[in-house]
Amino acid sequence: MKKKIFITVFVLTIFCLTGCSFNPAVIPYSFAENEKETAVITFMRKHSIWISGSFGVRLIDYNGIEIPFVDNRTEYWQQVTLPAGKPLNLRVFMFYSQDIVGNRRRGVFKCPPLEAGKSYKLWNRGNSKLILTDAGVKEPRYVFGTPSFEIIHEQNIPLP
Repeated sequence: MKKKIFITVFVLTIFCLTGCSFNPAVIPYSFAENEKETAVITFMRKHSIWISGSFGVRLIDYNGIEIPFVDNRTEYWQQVTLPAGKPLNLRVFMFYSQDIVGNRRRGVFKCPPLEAGKSYKLWNRGNSKLILTDAGVKEPRYVFGTPSFEIIHEQNIPLP
């Protein structure tokens, strides 16, 4: 009996640690093939079995140049290489929880010049705010309303 309980707990633990993450494959893309100085932005997305649906931010285009569509539901462009040293206009799609009209929005993230050779993360925080951080930030956490991490740039994306 103890062996059956152990096996059941073990299988459930493995399933929850691996099978429940549902994170699509990360595919890199570059808008900076002819550029000498580049930086990388990771567009953060999470899926949770505890919250119905997922939340994050997805790139639509950079300065009017659309990112190619990926026709596979298990893949998406997450890490994007961009030119460094100049301001960027990134049109993004923000989503939170289920894909309900009230919980999603499109907007332009006016990204400051990125430092060459560095990596960054772009987070959807609070369904209307985008936060750019260093790539070393594992999860942007707040302590009594104060961020416990360095914010490089933040911007609200208003409702249309």
